[in-house]
Amino acid sequence: MDLLSKLRGKKDELQKILKEKIRKAGEVDSGLQSWSSGGFRNDLENERESLERQLSTVENQIKEIESLPTTLLHSNVVIGSLVTLEFEGGVTKTYLLINSPGDPNLGLISTFSPLGKELLGRKIGDRIEVKETKAKVTRITY
Repeated sequence: MDLLSKLRGKKDELQKILKEKIRKAGEVDSGLQSWSSGGFRNDLENERESLERQLSTVENQIKEIESLPTTLLHSNVVIGSLVTLEFEGGVTKTYLLINSPGDPNLGLISTFSPLGKELLGRKIGDRIEVKETKAKVTRITY
């Protein structure tokens, strides 16, 4: 499954959860659920706001990825580069460098993160170190 498919799946999941939270809030408002649990309504509102922020972030990540050019004439890591790193111990991971908030679990690294800042401008073969983690850039695609 590619990155865009994963993000679209995450978006669908967040929309489904958000819809359920809104439905529950409506039941509280209509009296179908009890207010007796104290801050139940406030908890629902806080969860809804958090889900809306997460959904907005994922939507922005999707838009950014969809707007990336399919080819660039750079040999250095730039925003939109797909960078493969080989970490000590031989583990390799591939990340997409984006300008919006990242999600390393999905392979998205923000240019504002320590790793993103370290990667910008690098070339294949360059070694990087972030905190105590060392890696080597082994592949750059655009």
